Amino acid sequence: ADPEPGDVLWWDCTAVRILQHIAFSPVFVNIIMFFIAGNVIAMMLETYPPILVLQEPLAICEVVFLGVFCLEMVIMLGAMGPKGYVLNPVTCFDGIIVLVSLIQKIVSLAQASTSGGGGSSAFTALRTLRLFRVLNKLANRSLSFRVLLKAMVATGASLRYWALLFILVLYIFTLMWMTFFATRFHFEDPDSFDAVLPSQGEPWCSGEVNNQDCMPRAHFDTFFWAMITIFQVMTGENWNTIMYAGMRSYEVEMRPFIAGLFMFLILFGQILFLSLFLSMLMSKFDEVQDLIAASEKQKAIDRKSKSMSMSRKSTVAILEGPKRAKDEVKETGEVPQVSEPETTSAKGVKKILVRPSSGDVANAPAPASSVEEDPHAADAKTVSELETDGAVEETPSSFA
Repeated sequence: ADPEPGDVLWWDCTAVRILQHIAFSPVFVNIIMFFIAGNVIAMMLETYPPILVLQEPLAICEVVFLGVFCLEMVIMLGAMGPKGYVLNPVTCFDGIIVLVSLIQKIVSLAQASTSGGGGSSAFTALRTLRLFRVLNKLANRSLSFRVLLKAMVATGASLRYWALLFILVLYIFTLMWMTFFATRFHFEDPDSFDAVLPSQGEPWCSGEVNNQDCMPRAHFDTFFWAMITIFQVMTGENWNTIMYAGMRSYEVEMRPFIAGLFMFLILFGQILFLSLFLSMLMSKFDEVQDLIAASEKQKAIDRKSKSMSMSRKSTVAILEGPKRAKDEVKETGEVPQVSEPETTSAKGVKKILVRPSSGDVANAPAPASSVEEDPHAADAKTVSELETDGAVEETPSSFA
């Protein structure tokens, strides 16, 4: 799976959040793409014999590119974590290339220090793997390009049974042609097939051991070269020259039959078998491409819904704060003290509203209606009604 900025942090701390913000920012990705393109151009400028003026600038650029790629690997490791970095195919491939480049640089420096010159090693050829990083980055940035690459890989994997059938057919034709033409391609001039040597039918030319000067490159004396020759004929590469050599190796009466053998191989191998391969390849490619395109679109929808759900959860958490406080009050049974306003009736009597205790609140039955009563609705009661309820205390006459 491709790395996403909305993934869960592997370690919830400020440093990881900062590294993840840097690693998935478009500016950082564009900077890495710039250095990858510069590395490709620098590798294109290496020629043999080398251009002496460019050797020192190219060496400096090599160190700069390697340092930038190492810094990118450290940032991605911190943002995704070691496990996420290794399990991701894209970042794991990038990390392997960076490690190989580091080993190549260390080996070259060691050789330079021991030999006193510019060291080079077999690891230098592995630098060309950096070019595949362009495919990785383009696949991450472009949906259509990513679909194309995945469709190619999936199509190749789906044709494994055809490949097995092709190998079996190639094996059968190789054994058949070795039966007809083994030790027969012995000519005085192996390029023009002028005349057949008397050593025809013997394993070596002119009876000398390990002498193959009279044999053309495409022959049927060994199984390996016979299979390559059959494959060459089936692909249509210079097949008529091999057919003429086969006809020259036999008498005139047998030449029409030899020509018919090669025509059958061309009709079956190239026109039928390889054409079937191309038709299966195109049909499978279209099918797989549609499936992968739908899968990539579904992934994009899932990522969008995931980010929306995360934002929705944060919003709900903010809105549910007061409700959670009310639930805590109900659980603890503690009601905050509220000072109630005092009102005076027209007869100079102060009315005091009596609030039930917290235990009464917990044991009181639920109201029949969801609409709360006005706390000042008790003002509508008369003094006599409140006196009978025992909710009013009479004050001295000086209050009047």
